[in-house]
Amino acid sequence: MKDFIYRIIMLTTLIVGVSGGASGGVSGAVVAKDIDPMTIAIPESSKGPAVPPEKGYLVEEIRDGIYWVTNGAYQSMFMTTGQGIIVVDAPPSIGQNLLRAIRDVSAEPITHLIYSHSHKDHIGAAGLLPKQIKIIAHENVREILAHAKDPNRPLPTAVFTTEYQLTVGNKTLQLSYPGEGHSSGNIFIYAQKQKILMLVDVVFPGWVPFANLGMADEVTGIRRILDRTLDYDFDTLIGGHVTRLGTRQDVVLLTDYIDDLDHNAAQARSEITFASIAEDNGGYSHMWHLYNLYYKKIAQRCAELTIPKYLDTLADVASYTEQNCFWINMSDDME
Repeated sequence: MKDFIYRIIMLTTLIVGVSGGASGGVSGAVVAKDIDPMTIAIPESSKGPAVPPEKGYLVEEIRDGIYWVTNGAYQSMFMTTGQGIIVVDAPPSIGQNLLRAIRDVSAEPITHLIYSHSHKDHIGAAGLLPKQIKIIAHENVREILAHAKDPNRPLPTAVFTTEYQLTVGNKTLQLSYPGEGHSSGNIFIYAQKQKILMLVDVVFPGWVPFANLGMADEVTGIRRILDRTLDYDFDTLIGGHVTRLGTRQDVVLLTDYIDDLDHNAAQARSEITFASIAEDNGGYSHMWHLYNLYYKKIAQRCAELTIPKYLDTLADVASYTEQNCFWINMSDDME
């Protein structure tokens, strides 16, 4: 978030003048800090296929020669084309098993690699793939990787700004950059004919988003990207994480969750004021400590209001909702 320090100081000036309102002791039907996530059952709808323990990976055909690979936590995609294999992402947690999974189903050479974005946990095994392959990514990803100088993430050999179409043999992929959201250069990868869409680190099918809405750079961008996602004609979504493939309904569910976070953060701000936190803690002398308490109280109250609705639909909703509330509240304050 740009100019964070300057804006937090400006925000201090605004909030210090606010008085009244409830203290930090607001309680809800569910107290987020008192929930043990390990005691909450994983919804059946969140569970995916079992990963064979003797192999450590699962490879399945989605349709028409397009496959997904997972170790239960990370996902990659590849496709046969008749003229070579196109791979999308190479997570280091899957590592050599990605090559084994490809050889389980095809003897075609690997000719292309697409980076969904720059993050090491999704492309950090790219160095295991053949050196002569063509690597395609958004131009911002190339810039990031040029600074990183990571031999395990070779630089793209072809980049684009907004749109790119890749056709190899009998397969076509449409790549599109929707703007800032999870990270700079994070793209849509779309197989239109097969109605398969890959969008990594935005939708976590059946699961609550990871901390800070998947470590999102721009919360408002995430919400905009979800609307863009539903503009695509797809019925299968590859999200890059957790245990199953996604559907359109997973995108709708995440949209509802984020909208609820936004609404509930606003309600929490109406109940808990900075002035009340200061009054309960001896005045304004320890400003950063007061901010720490203030934002924690808002995040906790927002989580209390949000968690009950999603206990049966989002796995581990009690694990990251408070952090997601914190992040969306900070985004609201920084707008």
